[in-house]
Amino acid sequence: MKPKTMALMIVAVGCGLAASYMTSKLLAERREQPPPEEKIKLLVTKTRVPKNTVLKEPEKFFEVRERAKTEEPKEKYFTEFAQLKDKRLKKELKPDVQMVGEHWPTLGKIEPGPLVTAILNQNPDALYVSLFGSDWLAFVREAQKRGLFQKTFVVGILLGEPEYIDPLKLEAPEGMLVTGYPWYDVKTAGHQEWVARYIKRGDKTPVLGSIIGYITYLSVAEAIKKAGGTETAKLVAAFKGLKVETPMGPIMFRAADGQSTMGAWVGTTKLDPQRGVGVMVNHEYVPGEKVLPTEDEAKKLRPAN
Repeated sequence: MKPKTMALMIVAVGCGLAASYMTSKLLAERREQPPPEEKIKLLVTKTRVPKNTVLKEPEKFFEVRERAKTEEPKEKYFTEFAQLKDKRLKKELKPDVQMVGEHWPTLGKIEPGPLVTAILNQNPDALYVSLFGSDWLAFVREAQKRGLFQKTFVVGILLGEPEYIDPLKLEAPEGMLVTGYPWYDVKTAGHQEWVARYIKRGDKTPVLGSIIGYITYLSVAEAIKKAGGTETAKLVAAFKGLKVETPMGPIMFRAADGQSTMGAWVGTTKLDPQRGVGVMVNHEYVPGEKVLPTEDEAKKLRPAN
């Protein structure tokens, strides 16, 4: 017999019927309480883990947490450190972030219905998307029918670019955090001048590919000028530390790995009824040097170079 129950019975003998009644009532209330909620154990991130990290010692980055059985992920999850050992992360993880699933549709052959169903069944708080082209258009139209964008915060690369948001017109999802090209709202003088010349010459508005193409040719021209010709070895040397003034602002090609510091605009999507398309609002330009791996980190990731 449990100690607490025994103590209550002793009190009952000493204090008569009143105590006996109170004891019976208390035990009955305890019997009526629902059983303890079933728990599961799973590994969650306890610190930031950079993309491409090889988990030699997963216990440094993860810890065991208990969750209610009702919150159990529908997709595979990890419960032991041994399951993660020596695995390479495909994306950055942050503390207390749990990945509930991944989907890799075949390029150009997406099946939006089953894909949206699977995502809704996983009930994620956020969804990272790297679809584009016709796959993205098909996914959006199916997801809009099912209310996915109203239930889940979406983060996506490319999705604010005119190439991918304009074709959706007013079907474009609102509230996504995206990279893109808000050419209509970049107020720097050099950029406004370039947009005006582009529209005048081609009678159409620019897309991200337009300005990237222009900057590519501009960079090649500057490298040829610096090299004094088109000899390969001289051009390779010229690109090391090459600085270029562009409509997006100054950029540089790093000497250590040849990586350009050209940045990207990050913002939130919103519908523009006047233009009849989705646009980016609350955007900012993030220079590449702020987010690129350092040159030392790049050497570790690319030891062959």
